[in-house]
Amino acid sequence: MAGTPPLNKMSQSKVKSPVWHAKELKATKKLVKSGQAKFSDWEEAKVRIRRKAAMLT
Repeated sequence: MAGTPPLNKMSQSKVKSPVWHAKELKATKKLVKSGQAKFSDWEEAKVRIRRKAAMLT
């Protein structure tokens, strides 16, 4: 893609993550630490996401 910096330069970007992202990461870490986090197999997750998306159309 034209205008896209090399991957090793992207990590040095001045773009900051939105505030909500830090809040979600903190909440997720708390769930993982407490043993309450739920994880899905990626293939199963894709099926679930596609099913939900189809219901929106």
